[in-house]
Amino acid sequence: QVCLVWPIPAGHTAVRGMPVWDQLGPRWAEMCRGAGTSTFLWSHDGQKRNGWVEMQENGRLLTSWCEGSWKVVDEDVIDMSFGSSRHLCRFRDGGFVVEDKVLLRSGKPSYKP
Repeated sequence: QVCLVWPIPAGHTAVRGMPVWDQLGPRWAEMCRGAGTSTFLWSHDGQKRNGWVEMQENGRLLTSWCEGSWKVVDEDVIDMSFGSSRHLCRFRDGGFVVEDKVLLRSGKPSYKP
């Protein structure tokens, strides 16, 4: 199961100036700056868009479900933790892919094949 995510187009109500770009790795920062936002549409199954996530300054994460946190793991990977899971999100041209999902409580993988 793969989660695909795309930036929300410019003009969306969530778009505003984003100092958060300075806190991201270079490719993430370029993608967000180019899209004019650090808000992404979320697609839990890789096809149907069912929510959004917005990276804010200092590791604050807003989602359509709840608040959470984010942190840079390496140049291409951001850990987005919200709800019951930690989502390891790898940069991909035009968005990102959740390459691993782990339960926060137990640390066990929570992707279902």
